[in-house]
Amino acid sequence: MCLYVTYPLDLAPVPNVISPKATPAPPTAGLYMYPYSNGVDYSLGPNAVPNAEYATNSHPSETVIGNQGTFTGVTGSYPQLNQANDRKFSTYTLRDGAMQIGNSSLYIHAIAETEKSIIGDATQTHHYGYATCERIGECDTTGDVVGSLCYNQNLRGGGSDVVTGYCFTSDQGTLECGRSLAIDSRFGSAPKMLTSSIRDQTDSAYKPYRCPAGAPITYMGKTNMKRLLIGGCMIPTDLNYKYTAEIHVAEDCYGGDADYKKGCLFPGALNYSPGSVQSGICKYKLAGCTSATALNYNSEATDNDGSCVEPSYGCTLKSDHYWDVAEGTPMKDGLYVGQLYPNVGRVTYKAYETVKNYNPNANVNQGCQLIVEGCMDATAANYEPKANVNTNTWCIPKVEGCMMPDTRSATTQAMGASRKHMKDGGSGSFWTNATINKVSMCTVGRMGCTSPTALNYDVKATIDDGTCFERIDACLDRSALNFNCTVRQAINGGFQPCTADSPRGSVHAEVICVYEIMSPPPPSPAVPYSVETTPAVRSDIVMSGTVSDFPESRVEAMKGAFGAKFNVDINKVRAEVKAASVLVTFFIEVADEAAAESLKNLIAPELESPTSAADIFASMPDPPRVVATSPPETVTIAAITPPGPPPETPVGAIVGGVFGGTFPVFVVGLVYMQTQKKKKKATTYPA
Repeated sequence: MCLYVTYPLDLAPVPNVISPKATPAPPTAGLYMYPYSNGVDYSLGPNAVPNAEYATNSHPSETVIGNQGTFTGVTGSYPQLNQANDRKFSTYTLRDGAMQIGNSSLYIHAIAETEKSIIGDATQTHHYGYATCERIGECDTTGDVVGSLCYNQNLRGGGSDVVTGYCFTSDQGTLECGRSLAIDSRFGSAPKMLTSSIRDQTDSAYKPYRCPAGAPITYMGKTNMKRLLIGGCMIPTDLNYKYTAEIHVAEDCYGGDADYKKGCLFPGALNYSPGSVQSGICKYKLAGCTSATALNYNSEATDNDGSCVEPSYGCTLKSDHYWDVAEGTPMKDGLYVGQLYPNVGRVTYKAYETVKNYNPNANVNQGCQLIVEGCMDATAANYEPKANVNTNTWCIPKVEGCMMPDTRSATTQAMGASRKHMKDGGSGSFWTNATINKVSMCTVGRMGCTSPTALNYDVKATIDDGTCFERIDACLDRSALNFNCTVRQAINGGFQPCTADSPRGSVHAEVICVYEIMSPPPPSPAVPYSVETTPAVRSDIVMSGTVSDFPESRVEAMKGAFGAKFNVDINKVRAEVKAASVLVTFFIEVADEAAAESLKNLIAPELESPTSAADIFASMPDPPRVVATSPPETVTIAAITPPGPPPETPVGAIVGGVFGGTFPVFVVGLVYMQTQKKKKKATTYPA
């Protein structure tokens, strides 16, 4: 319900109402708040404003509806009911005229309607009063407008005193001159006489009280009529106290918003407060929720209709991220987790939930535990302390190491494809299993030969690039029959230049060279018939040095290392040392042919290269340097019947005498002869 009040009749000569400032759109009938810019043609389409009324310069706000209450020779101090950006017509009031009350949100709005039409249904209540309007003459329609100051000098018999009033619109639409003499309540029980408006034409000490718009009088005389209630500050002690005010407007007081007898002013309300003069909240019979604890509590409801919804606290967010999300929505079903698979990383994971504690019965959201996916293992490298769910995330153990990649693992973007030194860069200690980078464990990468025994060993290299050239003795004299042959090839009876790609010699050993073919010595006698024999596995290993470098103690140590390597009884191991540089032949007695075959398969990988063979003797205090090896083979040797007397002659002589028939003796003889005749270098080819 609305309660229309007007500002005191002596302070605003133009009919008005007090209300908040009208907004430009949609326009309120009679209240226009559009700014004016001089020179703009508002009749043009692009400049049009949303109402149908156009006046001077085709701008609706230029419609003159009243005057500020002046006439020639009289200057009055009256409210300016115009906006700052209005085009002023002297003291005229325009259609959108408004004056702010203090610094409040309330304005005094000029209106062109009659007060009777605004009272409307309010006449059925007590929200109106009466005014006694005296018509003192008529106004000149060619120059006067509503609110123009008017007078009648002859009304009091002439002289300098005049009776003044304001022009007003009668109920017949005529422009009359009149003044209000008194106001009263609707009951006629509280009349207030208004100050006389008789004054000299040059005296502005007195202001007349305007007649209500639409007064039913067009004749000389008085009439009693309904009017709007008058609003203003009603606190008697306030500097802005209004004598005629009937409705208290707190914003009009000098001290600001000061309430005064506040209460419901409408009799039909349940909380109607007789005697109140300031509008408060009114309550009417209304069905709704009356429980103050309910979510839908209606403080204005009087009858509980059973619609109350009491709060139930809990998490109202559904666990499903995509619940009620339309198909085609960007990123729908697009949540992901990381997975520890090569070249995979992020994996779409639709089951990634939102919260852990969704409560379908809750209607007040409270206490949601948002899901944070991650590794919950505090010992892991990727431990996430905020994670509370680990449904599809891997935990990475903490493994310290160098994580800077080497040149073979790094991308060309990281290493630079056009760098000058292609062997340098990256890390020399990159470890693919590392999960925590430890700088102190990283070395600068340099590719090269890392074998200290190789001829091209690079002491600064940290990454072996497979270019090592190990020391392999060979005959590199082109005049020799076995040019380019290694010791192994010499042992195997080679008398032609060697062309095989592997193994190839890298160091010249004169002792290996064969310059002539000598007649082989007579074969060693076979194992006598009466001597007990046993199968054995024979392994030939050529070592650097001379026979004198291998005393019995060293040979025994080598036997121990050889037996320990292949987990056999040292008493089953025999060793024969010959010059070739030094050819050491190991014999391991076995039970039968099947055991020999099994042992051969165990020994063979260790004799594939001098490097692997050297590992057999690495535990010795003075390990020999292995030059060449031969694959193991099964032989038959004479069994030694313990206890036998210790040998009194060199080991090589004993073994040679016993096993001569099982070894290519002609090679040994060839090597020996060569040592005696190496300066002769005579070349004889077989017939």
